[in-house]
Amino acid sequence: MQRFLLICSVLLSGLFFAQNRLNLIPYPQKVELLKGEFTIPGKFKLDQNLSRLETEYFKKQIRDVFTFGIGKKETAHLVNVPFSAPSKRNPENEEKYAIEISPRQIVISSNTKQGYFLALQTLIQLFRQYKDSGKIPAMKIEDEPKFAWRGMHLDVSRHFLRWRK
Repeated sequence: MQRFLLICSVLLSGLFFAQNRLNLIPYPQKVELLKGEFTIPGKFKLDQNLSRLETEYFKKQIRDVFTFGIGKKETAHLVNVPFSAPSKRNPENEEKYAIEISPRQIVISSNTKQGYFLALQTLIQLFRQYKDSGKIPAMKIEDEPKFAWRGMHLDVSRHFLRWRK
């Protein structure tokens, strides 16, 4: 009897520790799941006012999921809307973005091209994650860098570079 209870408790303990997180790297600071699902359409319409360079990159990355078309803001599936920006922009939040996925469309909010590009990176990961089911859960994602700087440390002893005087 004790063995049976031990085996049941071990098997059922996995339910308590199961994770229901999105597979996103880096994980956004705030993710809120909403009701409904965005069905990935066969022909994905992009807003005609989207930033061209970043949008072309987005199209190249997920062209295996669907084909693309151009539409007006009301009928497009992907729209970029700037934040209601304060009078003085904070340089620390230049990479800040928000994504709202509703059953009808996906709205990206960002003030800069860096924020828009990072939002597209998150969307690419979501499309790849849900392309088999064809539906993305409705959600709100907000993210910005934790720190205002980026850095790298190159250890010259491990990369066999000569040290210069």
